[in-house]
Amino acid sequence: MPDFDPFGDPAPSRRPEPEGPSDEPTIDDRQQAAKERLGVLVKGLDRWKAELERVMAEEAGAWIHAQSIEAYFRDLRIAVDRAKPAGLCPRCKGGGCRECKDLGWISRMKATVLKQLDKE
Repeated sequence: MPDFDPFGDPAPSRRPEPEGPSDEPTIDDRQQAAKERLGVLVKGLDRWKAELERVMAEEAGAWIHAQSIEAYFRDLRIAVDRAKPAGLCPRCKGGGCRECKDLGWISRMKATVLKQLDKE
């Protein structure tokens, strides 16, 4: 069962809550969990888009502008892809700081921005 149903309510997370300090997820675990959640989101977007395309082929969708829909979905997928983890934060080396929102890891987009700033 997916964690996200684009046509209904999100399912509860299957990831158990940590019970104690020894069960604390590592930064690698947290990055992997983020990648998986974002992957579920992309699959949900794909299912939603497929359903929208079916509606657009019917009378009900006659006034839906197909080119706009393509642009919106392209932008949504790019935004989600850029949010995927790129690795440890180069500023704090995983310790947590303002640059990484105290996560210890940065997104692909943040990695691109930091590389550009380092070049300047």
